[in-house]
Amino acid sequence: MQEENREGISGALKTLAAVVIVFLLLAALYVGYQAMQVLFPPNTYETALLATVEDTVDAEGVLLFEESYVAGGGTLGYLVADGERVSAGTAVAEIYSDAAQATLRQQLTQINDQIDLLQRSQNTTSVQLESLRKRSYDAAKAEQEVLYGIQSNP
Repeated sequence: MQEENREGISGALKTLAAVVIVFLLLAALYVGYQAMQVLFPPNTYETALLATVEDTVDAEGVLLFEESYVAGGGTLGYLVADGERVSAGTAVAEIYSDAAQATLRQQLTQINDQIDLLQRSQNTTSVQLESLRKRSYDAAKAEQEVLYGIQSNP
């Protein structure tokens, strides 16, 4: 019985030894494969340098675009930026009968821009905002008085 027990143990040891040998053989193959990849890489590497390539072409030409003549006299005030696209029927300019109207319109636009900026700001207090609204209202009222005063006195 002891002999059978010893034969079972020696068979288990042989099996365990075979598994360990296979595991060590696989580990050795993996290490060898990785060493080959490091020593003899299959990819070719190049060092890249940052550079800017510029190319220019000198040419002469004519630029044609469609424009409309605005009839009238007085001071012209633009409502859109130069080169900005507008849809059909959008006002692009206003004609003022004198320079005072144009100045008031410019001041009103600046005040409205300041109000927009302050409304977007997180540090705006309600007192500052109310003060700017009052100034904007006063400027608009003054502009309307000038516009309607001049229009009613042709």
